[in-house]
Amino acid sequence: MNLKDIQKQFNLDQVWIMTIQASFQRAKVYKGHTNKDQRKRELRKQIEDLAHQYDKVVSDEQHIQNILSLRCQDDIGLNINFGVAQKLLNLYLKYLWTLGYLRYPPPHFPVDRMIQQALKYKFLFKWTELDNVETYKRFIEFAKVRMSKESFDSIAELELAIYNGWINRNRK
Repeated sequence: MNLKDIQKQFNLDQVWIMTIQASFQRAKVYKGHTNKDQRKRELRKQIEDLAHQYDKVVSDEQHIQNILSLRCQDDIGLNINFGVAQKLLNLYLKYLWTLGYLRYPPPHFPVDRMIQQALKYKFLFKWTELDNVETYKRFIEFAKVRMSKESFDSIAELELAIYNGWINRNRK
């Protein structure tokens, strides 16, 4: 293994740690008393397999199907609803994209309270309790309208700009 491969593996390991922490922090996803590390390894493999699809442009419909494929996970002792699944996949893809591992921006972005408030969405919802795909789709469509008004090429770019502005405002 050469240095570039070692560096990439380090980055991917850190991306996974940050993704799990942000996605599971407020959600009660673990079931039973089985090994949490094993559960995370199995979920990581599934998400990494899905991420390979994003070497090309992925439609909204396919992306939502990918999110749906992450729900529940009873077989590995996880209780993942749609809100947690979208945060997992969208955040993982955002990290890969911003690190230059994806050529195209992800079709969506991690939906949480911060981005709903930043976009001034009137119908706030708790992402950790979200299990209604239509609620999610309505918010994504709302973000697309905002994206076109702000002259961004994708909603992923819009969210990244908002996030960076949010962080900068909170550092003062």
